[in-house]
Amino acid sequence: MINKIILILALTMLMLSCFPTPRYLPTNKDINLSPFGAYIELKTENGDVYKGELLSIDTNKIIIFRQTHSYYEVFDSIMVIPFDRYKKYKMRYAQNKSYFWTIPLFTIFPLTHGWLLLLTVPTNWLFTIPITVAGENAYTYKPNSMDVNNLSKFARYPQGIPENVELNSIKPATILKP
Repeated sequence: MINKIILILALTMLMLSCFPTPRYLPTNKDINLSPFGAYIELKTENGDVYKGELLSIDTNKIIIFRQTHSYYEVFDSIMVIPFDRYKKYKMRYAQNKSYFWTIPLFTIFPLTHGWLLLLTVPTNWLFTIPITVAGENAYTYKPNSMDVNNLSKFARYPQGIPENVELNSIKPATILKP
């Protein structure tokens, strides 16, 4: 039974680690130093999903640098999405904190507790799993936590794209640190 639980936890952690956040996002220490916009996943009314760097938001449109491949961070085009087509979003402005190591660690420690193991393992999971999930969502906003009009502070151009900047001249975000 314990082997099955450990296997399920290991497979869950492996699967969750396969969905990395964009590498151009700053760490929590460098949030104020990043010249790039936040990563946004925007869903429209007709079901289209646009992912990429948030460039600008104004009263009638959202402009993102669309990311076509999440692992290699390939940006291919700038998308201008009218506000009336937007349905929901998920935005991340910094690298998330990973506490996945706490789940197996605090599952292994109680193995020395003997029969108390039946009480201490679920208790440890009761605390480590919510902390892990909270760390994963630490630097994330969704519509229920922030109105889309307030997201402009996380854009590359928070006051709008300057008049003298052409959209096709904007370069994609690059990785700041290895």
